[in-house]
Amino acid sequence: MVKVGDQVLSGKLDDGATADTEMFLNQAANVNINDGYQLWVVRNEKKIKVDGSIIPNARYDVFKKAEKVSSEQEKLRARWMSN
Repeated sequence: MVKVGDQVLSGKLDDGATADTEMFLNQAANVNINDGYQLWVVRNEKKIKVDGSIIPNARYDVFKKAEKVSSEQEKLRARWMSN
């Protein structure tokens, strides 16, 4: 499983050749659910291989830290991030 902070170097779908990150993502957009893949990532300064399978799109929210926040907002963020 890919983790936050991983740097993706390259990837390969079950039926394809190894591709750089951008090419891999373009190829992955045209595959079937449950098709397999391999990624090579840098995690904690080590190059590792990650195996997985394509899953359906999941709905998720992305949060972006505001540039200007109040001290109360910063405390809330710090508390939330520590859990």
